[in-house]
Parts: sequence; C-alpha cells; structure tokens
Amino acid sequence: MSYDITNKYTAEFLRDMTIEQLQKLLTSIQFKFLELREQTSPHGRVKYVPKPHLFGKIKKDIARTKTIIGEKK
Repeated sequence: MSYDITNKYTAEFLRDMTIEQLQKLLTSIQFKFLELREQTSPHGRVKYVPKPHLFGKIKKDIARTKTIIGEKK
C-alpha cells in the first residue's frame, strides 16, 4: 500500500488492516519522510521547504502506524 499524504489515516482505518499491510504502509510513510527531509538539506545546506507542516503529519502517521502494529502483535 502506498502512502498518500492527503489521506487521513485514523486509528480505526489502520486497525482494519492486516499486519502485512501496516508494515508496507509504514515503509511507504518512512520513505516519504526521507524524501521530504532530503528536500530540506542537500549537502548540509538548509533549503526552503515548500510545506513544512507535513513533517508533523508524517511523524504522527508513523507513530500511529507503529502503535497499531504493536497492538496487533
């Protein structure tokens, strides 16, 4: 499952998914976070971030997904 940043991933939505789906989603979210982070600091220089509010949203989605995976195990 690919991560769409415009979707709202609620706990209820994530609880309906299997562990395999959650792990794929988590990998996709983490990759998106790394892409966003690379936009900010190429070669150690700070660069303009077009949407800085996305850092918090992505971090919360990562935490929410990890919590649901932990509940299911």
